[in-house]
Amino acid sequence: MTDRPSPKQIEDPLMRELAIIGAGPAGLAAALFATNQRINTVLIAGEVGGQALHSTHVENYMGFERIAGAELVERFETQLHEHFVEYMVDNVSKLLHRGAHFELELKSGAVFQSRCVILATGMTPNQLRVPGENQFINRGVSYFADHYGPTAHGKNVLVAGGGNSGLQAVLEVASVAADVKVVTRHGWTGDPDKIAAVSKFDNVEMLESWNVVRLEGDDRLRSVVVAQAGGDERTLPIDLVFVEIGFRPNTDLVKGLAELNERGEVIVSRENETNVPGLFAAGDCTTGLGKEIAVAVGDGARAALSAKRFIRRRGWQEGG
Repeated sequence: MTDRPSPKQIEDPLMRELAIIGAGPAGLAAALFATNQRINTVLIAGEVGGQALHSTHVENYMGFERIAGAELVERFETQLHEHFVEYMVDNVSKLLHRGAHFELELKSGAVFQSRCVILATGMTPNQLRVPGENQFINRGVSYFADHYGPTAHGKNVLVAGGGNSGLQAVLEVASVAADVKVVTRHGWTGDPDKIAAVSKFDNVEMLESWNVVRLEGDDRLRSVVVAQAGGDERTLPIDLVFVEIGFRPNTDLVKGLAELNERGEVIVSRENETNVPGLFAAGDCTTGLGKEIAVAVGDGARAALSAKRFIRRRGWQEGG
């Protein structure tokens, strides 16, 4: 194998041409493309993989008929090591725009500077925000039915949410669970074909216009208290709860800096530009269409190419 040219070094050890925040599929793709373009790049994230780690069945990614999300992320990570992408295991606590550059304060106390930034921080599942929820996370409460569905064998399951993610959760567990309760305010609101598929299971009961009030148990979840709008409560014996009420974009870092829409997503152009010169965003945290791994990878690659153009236009890149 021929030697690859290394990225141009900058005299200041804490200055990079590009800083990428987040190491899900969008951030990983951006880091790979940027490094291959000889942009001096640092990838900063607390962990590699993002939401892709929780996808057990990825069937729409080119080159693989079917692959687990964790395996796909492992392949991404191997490729990063092979291409000598600089990666810091840390979280960015503050992002500041200093005119000609950005300043990134890390939770460890380190401070980095970069000519431009790609935000690729993804999304986080919405919570029920009821007593007992945090206590029983990973002890009966999960936000990823596609990952933990097999543990529902013979169990009493409650799914919170009637949209497509709730429907998919029911489809993941109904064939193996003893009983499935679905708590939703407005009934099924997802795709008709998924609703039809769910209706074939005799062990699925819809509790429309009910809400989860609290979760109870000891060392793990044992029951869920639900209530109607009028106040009537029921205590259900439940072993597993799958919370499927959507996601929120992880964009607190750029509130007051970048323009966000009403859902908190970063508004980007077709080139993944934000309203701040030098700040780009990619993947699930943006207004881009489609919250899919394949879309996020394409987004990250495009953001890296846009960052390269931005850097060259200002004469920072060698040969620019």
